[in-house]
Amino acid sequence: MMRNKSLAFVGDSVGRNQMQSLICLLSQVEYPVDISPTLDFNFKRWKYTTYNFTLSTYWSPFLVKMEEADSDGPRHDGVFNIYLDEFDKNWASKINDFNYIILNSGYWFSRLPVCYEKNQLVGCWRCGLKNITQLPNYYGYKRVFKTALKAINNLENFKGTTFVRTFAPSHFEGGEWNLGGNCSRKMPFTSNEKTLEGLDLEFYKSQVEEFREAEKEGKRKGIIPLHHTSKWYHATNLPNHENSSTYHIEDMEIKIMDDETCDISIGEWIPNPDGPYYTNTTCWAIHEHQNCMKYGRPDTDFLKWRWKPKGCELPIFNPYQLLDMMRNKSLVFVGDSVGRNQMQSLICLLSRAVYPIDDSISPDENFKRWKYVDYNFTLATYWSPFLIRMNETDADGPTKTGLFNLYLDEADDKWATQIEEFDYVIINGGHWFTRCSVYYENNQIVGCRYCQLSNVTDLPSTYGYQRAIRTVLRTINNLENFKGITLVRTFAPSHFEGGEWNKGGNCVRERPFTSNETSLEGLHLELYTIQIEEFKAAEKEGKKKGKRFRLLDTTQAMLLRPDGHPSRYGHWPNENVVLYNDCVHWCLPGPIDSLSDFLLHMLKLEGRRSHEEKLQFMNQ
Repeated sequence: MMRNKSLAFVGDSVGRNQMQSLICLLSQVEYPVDISPTLDFNFKRWKYTTYNFTLSTYWSPFLVKMEEADSDGPRHDGVFNIYLDEFDKNWASKINDFNYIILNSGYWFSRLPVCYEKNQLVGCWRCGLKNITQLPNYYGYKRVFKTALKAINNLENFKGTTFVRTFAPSHFEGGEWNLGGNCSRKMPFTSNEKTLEGLDLEFYKSQVEEFREAEKEGKRKGIIPLHHTSKWYHATNLPNHENSSTYHIEDMEIKIMDDETCDISIGEWIPNPDGPYYTNTTCWAIHEHQNCMKYGRPDTDFLKWRWKPKGCELPIFNPYQLLDMMRNKSLVFVGDSVGRNQMQSLICLLSRAVYPIDDSISPDENFKRWKYVDYNFTLATYWSPFLIRMNETDADGPTKTGLFNLYLDEADDKWATQIEEFDYVIINGGHWFTRCSVYYENNQIVGCRYCQLSNVTDLPSTYGYQRAIRTVLRTINNLENFKGITLVRTFAPSHFEGGEWNKGGNCVRERPFTSNETSLEGLHLELYTIQIEEFKAAEKEGKKKGKRFRLLDTTQAMLLRPDGHPSRYGHWPNENVVLYNDCVHWCLPGPIDSLSDFLLHMLKLEGRRSHEEKLQFMNQ
């Protein structure tokens, strides 16, 4: 996740303590090299060369400009002049190039600061100087954080993310730090044994208040600070804050319940009053035939559900997390129009953060490319409904849906010759294999699916589908220069009832199924089973070659959403369209948005999985 990125810890020695902890944890994989531009231990920089990851520390105990006025002072721990409205240039002038900043401070404010604002003395805390107003030490602390966060908000060239790491309380007992206090406990507190109180509580509240103000201002400027609340004490007496729309760092990990294994592919749809996260008026990427609100769909309850895996929580998609994880990377959707539907959903979800520019190299709408300039992230789609080489020999065919020649042992060059440059490839397909097709292997006809040609063996559509998926995954395994990750997105069932798609079938339900109301069966089950079998075989072979395959298993989730299709609300009533009642594609916004929840979860896990597989490959 930190490949080609940089992180800096800014603050006091507890921040440095945290950074040294991180270095020790990372030492399980690699030790960094010291690339510090100075010999000063307070300003260190390391580089993890394999990953081009830079880690730095800027020691700034007050975060603002300060000078030591007396190295001894009334309590023999110094007297410091701190300029509450002037940030410390030692860090503020250096962070523009960093992707992540972790800001912390606190302990030095228990020393004896003399506070200045606008270069005028405004007071001090226990400084022992005559005729100077005595201030509580959290007076300066609150203003310091205001100044530091304002400085970051005003940095025009800083495009990174700021983490405000909240105050970590000390635990002196029997006296203060310089008066015999000690910490000799050998067990953690339980949550009912300790609460946040006194000065620790004041410091924490000051941080949270200033964070929220900076966050609000930062959103107006396109800066996204992240805040992780303190977990060092159980703070039962903290003030309640309104729910924030910020994407918190807690969302970075999926939460797994005790004694249960988290399989995100199995679960139920539960109410989500916060949805949807965009509309057809805020996102331009919605295909006309999936723009259900535009064409008069009267109900909106289908927008108010989220996927809840059995035994764990799947966080709602966070656009900033995905964009940051995909910085300097690329992702392509390869497959049919349901894959394109998923990609357009992703663009709409990301639109809450930023829109891409069209970077397509062709005017063909089936081969589009977008770029998120601020993140150097490329998103593309290659439409290939059969995934293999094909040509249409009859636009009408026996069932008025065309007749296609499918070359089951040849991948479609339109995507197979292009994907080596991509970091992630999402493969999907299935719906087109129910059409009338003639099957070729080794350039010889081996059979067909309802082609009604004389002397040609009629084969089930699953015959062609299994060989096509096998060919696709084998092709990827044989691409020498492809170093990316292949995600096989499993089949999303259609929901025609009362007839097939071209024989009056429709989908008019307005609520999801529960898992005990329906099950995967018939052709849908066969297609899903084929995908799983071929995925496992390709994954096994890929491990021998250093290739990485992942299963994006969303079939169960989409099976339970008969209410999420456009039906007749993908066009005007009098329009002449091929698919009048569309129970294949998905309304936008709609249930397909949850597939991005799945995708982001898998990307979060990818760093660990890729490292483990790399070690296995090297040890073969």
